[in-house]
Amino acid sequence: MTDSPPARPTTWRHRHHRLLLATAFLATALVFGTGGVLIGRQFGVHVITLKPTEDAVCRDWPWPANDGDGQAVRPAVHPQAPDHSPTIELIAGKATDGKFATWARITNAAFGDRVWLDVSTDSARSWTQCGPFPVTTSTGTSRAHETGPNMLFRACGDVPTPAPNARGEMCTNW
Repeated sequence: MTDSPPARPTTWRHRHHRLLLATAFLATALVFGTGGVLIGRQFGVHVITLKPTEDAVCRDWPWPANDGDGQAVRPAVHPQAPDHSPTIELIAGKATDGKFATWARITNAAFGDRVWLDVSTDSARSWTQCGPFPVTTSTGTSRAHETGPNMLFRACGDVPTPAPNARGEMCTNW
């Protein structure tokens, strides 16, 4: 007859080992997570939330034809970033639907710059904004809007981090 080894006493600690580990992990995460948030606030660290890339109102508008070729119809504006100064222009030309249209264009841009088009039918007392459209290359455009009587347009754009004492968001004249 073989003798079996004596049974180990089962303590509460042995029975709930996994529960203890999970509780220790959660407590550690809570302490360090809260500390990180408090330190981030102390040093002015801000979480960047991206704005929508376009409004539902212009989702069905055409894009500029021929990679955005057209003529500038207002003087350009130049928001200032620490490392670059993009050019925002109001452009008129043909859209992909073949109609004469107006759109906003940004050039000399950097990743994160944005461009949008404002359209007004009441002498700029109110307007519809189409965009902003984030830029991932050195050039970007908004969607295009067919021109018509009593319509005013302006092109706008911004840089995510403006240069000190400079404007980071600018619009052309109507």
